[in-house]
Amino acid sequence: MTVPLKLRSFSPNEIAHLADEAVSLGAMWCLITGGEPLLRDDFPEIYMGLKRRGLLVSVLTNATLIHEDHIRLFKQYPPRDIEVTVYGVTRETYENITRRSGFFAAFRHGLDLLFDSGVKARLKAMAMRSNMAELPAIARFCRERTKDYFRYDPFLHLRFDGHAGRNADIRTERLSPEDIVAIEKADKQRSDILLKSREDLLSRAEYS
Repeated sequence: MTVPLKLRSFSPNEIAHLADEAVSLGAMWCLITGGEPLLRDDFPEIYMGLKRRGLLVSVLTNATLIHEDHIRLFKQYPPRDIEVTVYGVTRETYENITRRSGFFAAFRHGLDLLFDSGVKARLKAMAMRSNMAELPAIARFCRERTKDYFRYDPFLHLRFDGHAGRNADIRTERLSPEDIVAIEKADKQRSDILLKSREDLLSRAEYS
């Protein structure tokens, strides 16, 4: 039997101390992620603590909790980038994956707040078994809203607390390597970018 770990969140002061150590070692960039980082009421304090230390700060969120206070914060103190995770573009698919009623509407509202305010956001599609059939529609949805960047993310990480039931669900949702390759190849725009990146990498390696 797997016993879930009892995890304690770091306080803003503890995070600031870790950031000071990282900066002293040469760190220049920091990613705020989770779970969902906006669940924390002290997110603005943590965010500004990292910004004050001169770090380039990125934020990974599902956008369901974004409200006007976050928009004001990001407009006054812009992040390096915000990346929003997209689980689906229909309520049925989105809420089947998140298991939360009303989350699709919250996601759309948060995303609209970001784009309507002019805060730059990137989008990524979580690729899993529950939304495989919807991935082409998700790609269209993302590209209609952001022109510079879009990617699939097939990496479903297990929970840190070791929850046996939830981790079994995560393993069930994972795609095979063959599935991932097929998804990338089916999206010509995406596969062309990957091929160009490979050629650029090989070219640099050849002349380095």
